[in-house]
Amino acid sequence: MMMAGGYALVFLMFAALYAHAAAKADQLELTPRERQLTRFGLWQQWVHVIIGASVVVAAAVLPLRFAPFAGFLYFFIAPLMVIGGVILAPDPKPAPKPSQ
Repeated sequence: MMMAGGYALVFLMFAALYAHAAAKADQLELTPRERQLTRFGLWQQWVHVIIGASVVVAAAVLPLRFAPFAGFLYFFIAPLMVIGGVILAPDPKPAPKPSQ
């Protein structure tokens, strides 16, 4: 349970860094694509924070015989990353090919 809490706190720190970068996007002169990738990076960090915190809560709340299975919640990281990537950072449109 403590490991999951530490996991969540580390990613909370990364989320704070991404949030700071997103807030300073104008000063950093980020391109629209960089802003998009920064939002996606922020999403990724929050997914880890929420899943880590969910594991802590599940381990504390579940009956003792089911508490060891709280770690299976980490399975949801990959699907949430894919969903976030599709929504927040779709592939940029390819540059038009020069006509011959």
